[in-house]
Amino acid sequence: MSMLKKSIHGFFSRDLREVNSRKSFKSLETKSPRFGGASMHRAQAAVFQQPVMRRTGGQTGRRAFLVLAVLLAAGIAGCGYHFSGRVIGLPKHIQSIAVPPFENATFEPRLDDIFTRAVTNELIRDGRLALVPADRADAVLKARIVSYDQVPLSFDSAQRVREMRIKVRFDLELVERTTKKALWKEAGMETRPTGAAFKVVDSIETTKTNKDEALQGVARDFSEDLVARMFEAF
Repeated sequence: MSMLKKSIHGFFSRDLREVNSRKSFKSLETKSPRFGGASMHRAQAAVFQQPVMRRTGGQTGRRAFLVLAVLLAAGIAGCGYHFSGRVIGLPKHIQSIAVPPFENATFEPRLDDIFTRAVTNELIRDGRLALVPADRADAVLKARIVSYDQVPLSFDSAQRVREMRIKVRFDLELVERTTKKALWKEAGMETRPTGAAFKVVDSIETTKTNKDEALQGVARDFSEDLVARMFEAF
């Protein structure tokens, strides 16, 4: 993609230099009234030794459009993105995925169930990969929940916590089933900070309900980020 940016920048830089050359020529001709007749022609010849390319506005516009279209098409193809087909970025033979239960290495219960379910639901919604059992999948997503934290956000006048933020961290790897080759991996991926807070109130049951609702939202956001990250990594 960096080569694409340089090519586009170089093309338009050349056009701008040519336009500026023509503007400079006209500026000298119109803003220097003390030159006239043969003197004016001699001044022009002395200043402008290089021939200036001349294009009509229509020709320049058409050429710019065609070159830009070709460069964009080449750049997009080189980055692994396509405008047709179900799968974007992953190798073409990867058409299905399995999501075994997440491994929960924390003391917080039910995290494995909550996040496994959220990710499978997001893959079904996304639709670019078929969700199948592990023994038939082209790729297998391996996930380990490595940490769970509740960070205090606000306190009341008695210095009691009134709002907490949930933060969960994962080690993730997408593996090709037949070759065991890692297609994508990321260590320490964290959940979003936005939408991860819940209110702490005097009622234990209400606080628990608030926490559970926040955790479900965290899992949904994480699943969207995870699926996007898998494809964008290519």
